[in-house]
Amino acid sequence: ETATARVWLDRAAAAVPAHPVVARLRAELADAASDAGTAAAGWTAVASTSRRIDVRIDAHERARDALVARLAEAPLDRDALTELAHALDALGDAQARDEAIDRAADTARRAIAEGRLDDAPFRVLSCVAELCERPDAARLVDLAADAVAGRPADGAGLGTFACDPALDERLAPPAWAPSLRSLFATHGAALDVAFPVDPGALAATPLADEALASEVFELGAAFGLAGIECFVSATLGPHVVPLGSSPPRLALGASLAGAANAGARRFALLHALALVRAGASAVARAHDAEAGALVVERLADLAREADGLDEGRAQLAAVTPEALRAALTAWADRVALLATGQLADGLLCAVRASGHALAPSGAARATALSSCARARELTLFATSSAYADLRAAAGAVG
Repeated sequence: ETATARVWLDRAAAAVPAHPVVARLRAELADAASDAGTAAAGWTAVASTSRRIDVRIDAHERARDALVARLAEAPLDRDALTELAHALDALGDAQARDEAIDRAADTARRAIAEGRLDDAPFRVLSCVAELCERPDAARLVDLAADAVAGRPADGAGLGTFACDPALDERLAPPAWAPSLRSLFATHGAALDVAFPVDPGALAATPLADEALASEVFELGAAFGLAGIECFVSATLGPHVVPLGSSPPRLALGASLAGAANAGARRFALLHALALVRAGASAVARAHDAEAGALVVERLADLAREADGLDEGRAQLAAVTPEALRAALTAWADRVALLATGQLADGLLCAVRASGHALAPSGAARATALSSCARARELTLFATSSAYADLRAAAGAVG
């Protein structure tokens, strides 16, 4: 029995060296070997237990192999991922478990980035969060899936806390780097002078609605903007346009004034005010490559005339106007999402900005969202660990 026990235990230890039962059996072997009177009984018990472990290990290994093959065929199979994680837990293979979870998360996020916005990738990301013991993150993914599908998604935001510029480092995409943010903060007002917007050309008049003006001033104060000049125009559609930073000015589409548009209006206002504070109104208004290139060229000229902005100048030279504008848009969307918690409102603003309507549900909604890069980008952020971490740090739940 001694030799048999060693053989079975060695097999178990080779398969799962960190398994707690293996450690206990090694201790039992040592006890049995030190007591000649009970050695025979001890070796027999250890051999029997080790055989049972080996049988279970074999079953888990076969399950693991089958589940790996199943996921290779259907990478967004949430149930297979869950079962694989449990099988690897049973085998004590933490590294393989973590690798499988990371691989599944990457696959799901890539699917969303490519425009697959049915429930499957969201189910996988929710499962990943649960396996990582992040129920808060899983809840956010579930809310995102509901928002994308047009189902009720009652999320809560962080309010004006999200407008704190100290959060920019965690909200900004790489292309909206700190050096560029400094460059725009320094020269944004000069860009507004170089590329002015006449409210009259937009058929815009000063905002007279006191309740709406109060909302604008309240949100502006959260961004540290005082004395905001707000205009309203029937020609702008359901949009808010940043007009300048010094003084802070914006124009609001008259169709956003109604109560039915309250959520989308608040999201659009937060987005525009973030751009105003950043000094990036001129770039945000440049809706084609040629206009964007002119703004960036003028900013480069201004930067050459200033001292201490070498890093910003280098960063500006390394980014295309299109990439810069996309990064600005993504950053402002993230600020608004963190403040409101309402992905559905952000998706509506994104699709509207592309010149399309967003159906409340169904295939037409899915098509509009899948074809909108801004909507996909915002959805990715809404399902990210970065978003969950920011909310958790602020004490937000669900």
